[in-house]
Amino acid sequence: MTDKLTTKEKLVNSALKLFSQKWFENTSTTSICKEAGFSSGALFVHFKTKNDLLDYIYTSVKKKYFSFVFSKIDQKLNPKKKTETIFRESIKYFLDNYEEFIFLKSFANSRHISRIAREEVEAEMTAFTQIFEEGKKQWFFIKEDTELILIWMQWIFYALIQYIKETSENNQAEIDNNVEKSVKIIMKNFLK
Repeated sequence: MTDKLTTKEKLVNSALKLFSQKWFENTSTTSICKEAGFSSGALFVHFKTKNDLLDYIYTSVKKKYFSFVFSKIDQKLNPKKKTETIFRESIKYFLDNYEEFIFLKSFANSRHISRIAREEVEAEMTAFTQIFEEGKKQWFFIKEDTELILIWMQWIFYALIQYIKETSENNQAEIDNNVEKSVKIIMKNFLK
């Protein structure tokens, strides 16, 4: 049984691909429509502007990621184990969804993402922030500013995912080994 994508889904997939390859400024709405197999006006049936499309992709990708990662967390675990799970599952998620990874890496600090989209994503981050704050209260983690740590962690993830993707050559055992080593290295930097 083949899943049929809607026009909107095809446009979003095309935009995700083109934004990741050519950046926002170099991707026209016409090229997005052409890539999706539609006439140049098809995009505007679903989105007011190219920026609205970008915000939609940004929030959708982040929500999908958060949903996946937080579905893997056993709520009975202590904050340290929950954080290890988040790290491990985040790396695995982005290795499996590499085009989304490239997109987020490219647009993480983009001026083209609206304040509203950023605030929506920050609201989704609350669950992770709460886990980390609880870990600090229980003396598992270093007592640094959580926002600073999240920024640091974001850039470490970008580098690790890219490294694992480029060096593991789709060898699952090697990928799993690199993921586990990465989690241990990250956790060493956060633990007291």
